[in-house]
Amino acid sequence: MGTDGLRMCGLNLRAYPNPDSQQIHRMARLVAAREPDVVLLQECKRGWLEPVCEPAGLDGVHAHHVAPDTPRSAYPPDGTAIAVRAPLRIERAWRIPPEDFLPKTVQEQLFEEPPHDLEPLPDRLAQRYSGRSLLAEIHGGSQPFVAGSFHATPGTSTVGGARVHERKPFFHGAVALHLAQLDQPFVFAIDANEPLTESADSVGFHWADGRSGVEKFRALLGLEPIHRGRDLFREWHHGSGLVAASPDLLVPTYAPGPDFQRRFDSIWATPDFTVDDFVTELADVVAAGGDHAMLVADLRLRPVGAAA
Repeated sequence: MGTDGLRMCGLNLRAYPNPDSQQIHRMARLVAAREPDVVLLQECKRGWLEPVCEPAGLDGVHAHHVAPDTPRSAYPPDGTAIAVRAPLRIERAWRIPPEDFLPKTVQEQLFEEPPHDLEPLPDRLAQRYSGRSLLAEIHGGSQPFVAGSFHATPGTSTVGGARVHERKPFFHGAVALHLAQLDQPFVFAIDANEPLTESADSVGFHWADGRSGVEKFRALLGLEPIHRGRDLFREWHHGSGLVAASPDLLVPTYAPGPDFQRRFDSIWATPDFTVDDFVTELADVVAAGGDHAMLVADLRLRPVGAAA
């Protein structure tokens, strides 16, 4: 696309369970066929970034290879990654530090009465959250912008011998707080493991209204988040007159079975970006061995000083 036109692809590569050796190459061909300018990856093993970048002509960075420095043994094998096509280039990249996910840190700005059974955040889980929260400042277009790739951990997961459970919302809260501090235009893709339900004018989370943690989900993914981004598919769906998949779902991006369909994957951007097109590709990804849809957004970054 042109200097101001940007094709963004968001994709969870499905690192688990036990993908066959050719899965990453099949997924890489799907990405390359879209000729993206920016790719935002989740569940990307460290050795998978190069196979994705090479056929698509991209250069990228993996969350486990950027500051703050952390021994690789602190992470699970997968994390998030960001890649770009020239003339775009990644000027700098960083992770949200592990300490920013601690309940006491998030609670300072997004306070809710803590649940009675909230236990300390294990170091292993804080590192996992950090390794799945990558941001990059991208130059080479009409103006610099920040891209992010995030992957939330399900509450049912066990990390470091501890069930995530009530600690889950602190990932969403920390990411929301970090985004709210950004002055630059930004776009991000996320596998949020949320929401539970949605309609054209509502979002419902796995945490019921009033339960401690729900405000942290809303801060990142609600209809009025604390950051400047907006849900691009929700906007596209409304403007295009598309029909919702069901009363509780706009479109499935994760559908491991007919009785479980969710839109866990989304792309968000600040008002500096306009949307020319938005496509959700699930069937082709599943055929290639994945389990989350590839999101493809054709965006246009307004020149500096242009009216929104």
